[in-house]
Amino acid sequence: MTRLVPAAAVPAAVLAAVLALAGCGTTDDGHGSTDSTAAASQPAAPRSSGSPTTSPTTSPTTSSGGSSGSGSSGNGTSAPGTASLRTVLLRAGDLPSGWTAAAHDTSDDGSDDDDGFGDQLASCIGVPNPPASDDAAEVHSPDFKSGDNEIDSAAKPARDVAEQKRFNQRVLASSKTDGCFERALRSRIGQSAPAGGKVGRLAVHVGGRESGQPSTVQINLTARIELTAQGRSVTLYLKTVDILGERVEAELDFQAVGTDIPARTQQAAVAAVASRVT
Repeated sequence: MTRLVPAAAVPAAVLAAVLALAGCGTTDDGHGSTDSTAAASQPAAPRSSGSPTTSPTTSPTTSSGGSSGSGSSGNGTSAPGTASLRTVLLRAGDLPSGWTAAAHDTSDDGSDDDDGFGDQLASCIGVPNPPASDDAAEVHSPDFKSGDNEIDSAAKPARDVAEQKRFNQRVLASSKTDGCFERALRSRIGQSAPAGGKVGRLAVHVGGRESGQPSTVQINLTARIELTAQGRSVTLYLKTVDILGERVEAELDFQAVGTDIPARTQQAAVAAVASRVT
């Protein structure tokens, strides 16, 4: 966790899709419909940009301004270049059958904190928010989709690993962290939700490495968000996993609508990416 940036993985387009589902055949108990016909008729959560493709070999993308060269990582070693970073990213072979690669949507890749939410969150928790990092070298995997669910990953050169680990420990040690994230996430969703949408129950947990995860996993941020529209509700499940090596920092983002992505699928994706982080 380079900086505290709440709800970076909740773009307005996803919220719009969730609320559309809430108004089109989901149940009132906070869970998606189990009707197979209805599920089959629902499109994948749309992105506001990016061109879908059925090819599982869609090339990873580099953030605007990326460079294939390498410089200093700040850890006494040369920073990995773009080609090296791309080898870390999530691949089709890391997932079970049924997941389709689409070009990564770059519309949600803004700066680390372009609206002050991260600084407000840090102040709430009681930790200093580190300066924004230069994400020009960050690369992204394709967005892997299965129905309304999505998994994607990103990688960039690690910066000042020792300090990052100390910062993570301060965040994890604070009793205020979960509550601060919940309030920040509720505020951000409330600002971006389409008209008629309402945030109901919301729970966030920020934890460290989970049992069975590789030793390079630093943070697991999970969120369960109930959204309502037209008297119906649907649940959105989010999870972000931060992985930190000596030269590379990687992130996996999981988004699910109605029913969470199976734990086995999430665990396999994390283990695969972590095994390639150096």
